[in-house]
Amino acid sequence: MFLYNVILRTIRYCLVNFIIFTLLLSFKRHFSPGILFYEGIIILILSTTILLLYPWKFHNALNDKIHDYYSIIISFFLILTFHTTVITIVDRSISVFIISNVKNGVDDPKLVRENFINNFTTKGIDKRILEQKEIGNVNTDEGQLNLTWKGELYYGFFSLIQKVYNTDKSIIKYDK
Repeated sequence: MFLYNVILRTIRYCLVNFIIFTLLLSFKRHFSPGILFYEGIIILILSTTILLLYPWKFHNALNDKIHDYYSIIISFFLILTFHTTVITIVDRSISVFIISNVKNGVDDPKLVRENFINNFTTKGIDKRILEQKEIGNVNTDEGQLNLTWKGELYYGFFSLIQKVYNTDKSIIKYDK
């Protein structure tokens, strides 16, 4: 019976946190969209904090509070996983772009390629440059992009990840 209650409590907190997260993120994205990844993280922290206040305020038994806190933390990590592996992928994925084209009647590979170049590449690069400026990884000097110290730090980290996990070598280059 105890295990059943713990599982039920965890499911309940996951659903409540997911609903709060979805409502807040959806509202934010429809009225004032910014960088989806960071917006989601901030809103997830907010929704989880709101939930963490509930056991603190309304439960007297220490054992109940501890189990509630564990359940809320589990919900945080489940939603974080969903946000980073589903929501942000839909916002950036070439594969999702191709699936959408085919679903909407664009079945000629050449036309899919043209749509990609016109919509995803040009607009996508402009969007990503603006994002990188906003988060402080690059700045502009006389019309040229330069890495900031933060950008250099990220480049080093991503280079290490590329080497260790042998990711796509066209993404991280070592020309210099």
